[in-house]
Amino acid sequence: MGDNLDEGDWVEEVAEATAEADLVEGDSDAAGSDGDTSYASDASDVQLSDDERPQHTQPPSSPPTKGKKRKLPEDSGVDTQKAAKKAAKLKELKLKTQAKRQEASAEQSSNGRGSSDASALTAQQAADAVWERCCAVLGPQLAEIELLTPWVEAEDMAVLEQFGAHTIAKLPGYIKATLPNWRALTAAAPAKDRGSGGAVKWGAGKPRGGGAKPPAPGAGSPPIVIVCSGARRCMEVIKALSPFRCQVLKLFAKHLKPAEQAKMLRRYFPIAVGTPGRVLKLAAEGAVALGGTQLLLLDAARDAKGRSVLDMAGAREDLCELLRAHVRPHLRSAPGPGALQLGLY
Repeated sequence: MGDNLDEGDWVEEVAEATAEADLVEGDSDAAGSDGDTSYASDASDVQLSDDERPQHTQPPSSPPTKGKKRKLPEDSGVDTQKAAKKAAKLKELKLKTQAKRQEASAEQSSNGRGSSDASALTAQQAADAVWERCCAVLGPQLAEIELLTPWVEAEDMAVLEQFGAHTIAKLPGYIKATLPNWRALTAAAPAKDRGSGGAVKWGAGKPRGGGAKPPAPGAGSPPIVIVCSGARRCMEVIKALSPFRCQVLKLFAKHLKPAEQAKMLRRYFPIAVGTPGRVLKLAAEGAVALGGTQLLLLDAARDAKGRSVLDMAGAREDLCELLRAHVRPHLRSAPGPGALQLGLY
């Protein structure tokens, strides 16, 4: 039998043996980890069979969209050239438009804003211009016989030869030359109903009992009616009519409602200025009756964009319908005692 070990020595030997075993196991783990690392770094050197190789699949291509052509890389230069040409064309058009506006503004500044070229027309040319415009706008609504028979003739047009350029400053002179009885027309109100300067009082002739006021003679049919393209132009024309020193009825929006204007038309007004839409509406309701009107003046002045009441979208339709339905029966050439003159100014 070998040497006997006491309990303390035996415990020390067991502890040393356990430590050596742990050390050996730790070395083997480190060696295994080093082997794994080397394998990962040298994986490219390992020859794999076709079955062991990873299969790389491409994502399915999206189906072509209908109506859209896929742009190729070489097409980008063509698109850039097209965009550049389009931008240059838009710039050229913009410059031309600005030049036209500046030219129109310069012409209006020299001749007075809103001057028109109607002064160069003869009576027949003016009648043809109005008739052709009505046919172009109301063509589908007119019967064949109406298209073959013009209802605007030279004798219906108020044309003054050698009058000169039609400017807004010369508008009162044009009216006076066209209507020799302009004094009687602008002062045709009882003396008790006139204020200073012959202007008609707003509350003249109202019954004391508060009842409805009877229509005055010539109510609803101002002797002079001027049709303009818009409310702003109407205000300019009204200011130019100040030499007549009479009340001018406003027949356009932004100031009075149609019901208020219809109520005011029950009184006598020498001059009325309005837009085609509002005058047409009041005429369709019976508030405006042109049987006693002697001069219907169409403001043919062009704005900064070169448009007049005859060719401005929205206004031309109402104007042509007004001429066909409410002005035509009262023209000089119409059957009956018509005395209405049509003027382009």
